[in-house]
Amino acid sequence: MTIADSRNSTDGHEGSMPLILSQRNTTRGHTGSLIVQQESLELADNQGYITLRRYFEHYDPTSGEWVEYSHTVPIRDLVHWLMAHGQLRIHSSQEVGTQAWQAAIPEERHP
Repeated sequence: MTIADSRNSTDGHEGSMPLILSQRNTTRGHTGSLIVQQESLELADNQGYITLRRYFEHYDPTSGEWVEYSHTVPIRDLVHWLMAHGQLRIHSSQEVGTQAWQAAIPEERHP
């Protein structure tokens, strides 16, 4: 099968290869109809922007149609949004050092 969109997900749009978040292919009935859906993230060449792409294609033996939605945001804005809305977890070197130090101590064995 050939994809009607020559800009499919394996081609880099702006530079680096996209990170595919999800990809689904669904066959509809016995007509040979196929639906392709894909979501991917891509970092711009200058690493200043990230793009979320959502690609949909409907293919059947007589025709094929596709549509792609792309949402681009500056990395700086994405980081600020994550810091404002994301769940904060704090880890420190003291925790890691203590755990590693305790793992290195051999257990005392009592008869």
